[in-house]
Amino acid sequence: MKVIFIASSLPALFLLNNRNLFLKSLIVFKNKELSLNFDQEVIKTNIFYFDQTLTGENIQKFYCSENQFITFHECCWDKLDELIIKKNIKTEFYPVSSLNACIDLRKENIFKIIKDYGFSIFTLKSYVKYRIDKFSKGNSFLYYLMPDDGGNNDFYLIRSLNQSFFKNIELNKNAYGFKNLEGNSKKSNQIVFLIGTDVVDDNLLISIFNDITLFCYNNKIKFIVKFHPRANKNFISQFRMEEADIFEKQIPFEVSNIEYKYKISLFSTSLIFEPNKSISLEKIIEKKLDKVNKNKFLLRKKHLRSFSDFEKIIIPPSLNNLYDLLK
Repeated sequence: MKVIFIASSLPALFLLNNRNLFLKSLIVFKNKELSLNFDQEVIKTNIFYFDQTLTGENIQKFYCSENQFITFHECCWDKLDELIIKKNIKTEFYPVSSLNACIDLRKENIFKIIKDYGFSIFTLKSYVKYRIDKFSKGNSFLYYLMPDDGGNNDFYLIRSLNQSFFKNIELNKNAYGFKNLEGNSKKSNQIVFLIGTDVVDDNLLISIFNDITLFCYNNKIKFIVKFHPRANKNFISQFRMEEADIFEKQIPFEVSNIEYKYKISLFSTSLIFEPNKSISLEKIIEKKLDKVNKNKFLLRKKHLRSFSDFEKIIIPPSLNNLYDLLK
């Protein structure tokens, strides 16, 4: 039996373009809320939520060595990873994104981390947790410190299955970075804003995006805004925009079929999708950061640079340069 495990909305378009993967398979979503992000064609198949697979007869049905797994998760699904190891299940691992914007704990120690990013009790506890977990798990996992959102010094521990250590796990990069996938080909003058919290202070993000949307309103430039699925109501309420200009945040941008001229974000992975129509606010925001926050920002910059199409993304040096593009 073939079972597909999905941890985020990133593979949504890849799956729609590779229907042969799921039409005769069972699909397991990490949680029920995640399944709402996917096209009806995907979720009308045999779907389960991860918790359901761990009860009663299901745990024997799903987690046996005769099955074949396809997983779409880069990290942070520890229970699934442990079951793959324990049951020696043949697994094909499809990463869509990367962990390059995290601190690889094979290469860094806590003293350098504190020196570069500032002292944080939260980060220190994360590092201690890593040392304990590494001692008990050996080489089964790779460990990283991921920068927390907001203008703080915090990093939290994540771990990723060390695929190269296991003979039953095979890496497949066909889904990586939205390779060979395209969206709506119709020409449009509409701008799309992709907004979510990131490693900078929320107030800075809000201020920059509000300046840009005000420019659009004043110059009669049509736009819509898509917030990250985890964006909360308080964060959303601080942006100056009409409710009619906000697009359903649960639908992944790549499958939204939105007609647009440019999409604008800071570091959204969606910028790698059709990168020639993508604008990053990287340089505009970087100029406004202090030294400590800037180091965290420089680490985060590695995310988009993990993909071969990064060079196609437009990165204007100032708001005035951006406005010239939008006119």
